Amino acid sequence: TDLGAGGATVNSAATANHNTYLLNMGGNGTTPSIYTYTQGTTEAKKTEITTLPQNLTAGSIAADDNFVYVSVVTSANPGEAVTYYAPHNDLNNMKKLGATVYSPAGKVSSTVMNSKVYNAVTPAAMGAMDLREHDTVTPEADTVTVTWKDEDGTVLKTTQVKKGETPAYPDTMPSKPD
Repeated sequence: TDLGAGGATVNSAATANHNTYLLNMGGNGTTPSIYTYTQGTTEAKKTEITTLPQNLTAGSIAADDNFVYVSVVTSANPGEAVTYYAPHNDLNNMKKLGATVYSPAGKVSSTVMNSKVYNAVTPAAMGAMDLREHDTVTPEADTVTVTWKDEDGTVLKTTQVKKGETPAYPDTMPSKPD
């Protein structure tokens, strides 16, 4: 399948949830992008990843059932290997996962296995490859549980409320006897 004009270079590929993700690191002042192919289609959806640092020197992509992970080497001196993540449906919302994985880094390759993101990092100068890991991200629940208690700690009610909404007591508010 043609990735379009300009001859995009695929630096890394990953699959999850019937999607194939191809990472293009950009280069020459262009923005890194991810091409997403959904199983059964022949067209790629290109997402420019403006939330990643620009002028990256190397990168790798990995995915699990919930998130896409992009590990990159920045052009900072010394180069830093850093991992970012975003939900499958919001790839341009990359957030940094933990701290710098390794520095000074030259190249990075990533995979996801057993709830870990593994990064194989090649040093910028001569040296042995290093393996680093992060825990994968757990999706946030859409609702939270609110437990309503009396002043003595007795549970009055338990309700579910959408995250970000203000809870309201579901019954007549209890009052203290006079």
